[in-house]
Amino acid sequence: MRVAALLSLAVFGLATALPREQATLDVKPITDGFAAISSALAKFSTDLQGVTDASPAAATTSKLTAGSAAILAAMNDSISKVKAMSPVTNLMEALNLPPAAKTLVEKSKEVIGLLKAKKDIIAKAGQKAETLKQLTAQKDAAQAFGDAVASKLPSAVQSIAKQQGKQAVDAIQDGISAFV
Repeated sequence: MRVAALLSLAVFGLATALPREQATLDVKPITDGFAAISSALAKFSTDLQGVTDASPAAATTSKLTAGSAAILAAMNDSISKVKAMSPVTNLMEALNLPPAAKTLVEKSKEVIGLLKAKKDIIAKAGQKAETLKQLTAQKDAAQAFGDAVASKLPSAVQSIAKQQGKQAVDAIQDGISAFV
């Protein structure tokens, strides 16, 4: 009898553990996307902080181009992975996403602020039009990423995801407006 009880407990424990593990896997492409984009933004932020009036135009151009390309690549890779994932079925896991999304939006705003602060240096390097082009591509990618994420979430949280996606798009639009 004790062996049967222990076996039943083990099976029950396994059954309750697996859905949680699966739930974490449900949102992994989304959280991985947040992490990849945040990492690219952090690197770009660090590189931008090193750009000064005394920076040679070629160095400024190189940092802007490489950083922007890395951000766009992270966004596009994340879009592909989120589009390929199965819909999130666990509402609790979906409800854990907004803090990570908020962090990503805040990092985006920080980088846009830094970029705007360096506008004169960017213009001096002849990169104003290229920066505008890159920001426009990033805005489109941010919209696509937000749409992809929202489409994979339970309907009860889609509006939250869309709102946070819009905040990221609005932050980038703020940067675009500064370079028009």
